[in-house]
Amino acid sequence: MMTYNEQWHTFSEASKKVGKNRNYFFNRYRITPHYFDQNTIKVIGGVRFINDKGIESVMKNIKKMAARQSSEVL
Repeated sequence: MMTYNEQWHTFSEASKKVGKNRNYFFNRYRITPHYFDQNTIKVIGGVRFINDKGIESVMKNIKKMAARQSSEVL
């Protein structure tokens, strides 16, 4: 059985990790909170944290949405 070592990052650190500006995950959470699985985020003292699994999940959801929007006929 493989165990998943949860690595937690602030939203700012996670944003930098995926090559985006430091507010990227904060803005994504504000605009599309349904992209974030509640088991992959936590708030401590007003600071939001996300684990590696959550980062992967959010990025997949964003890619899916972008693909859907690009395939829509205007």
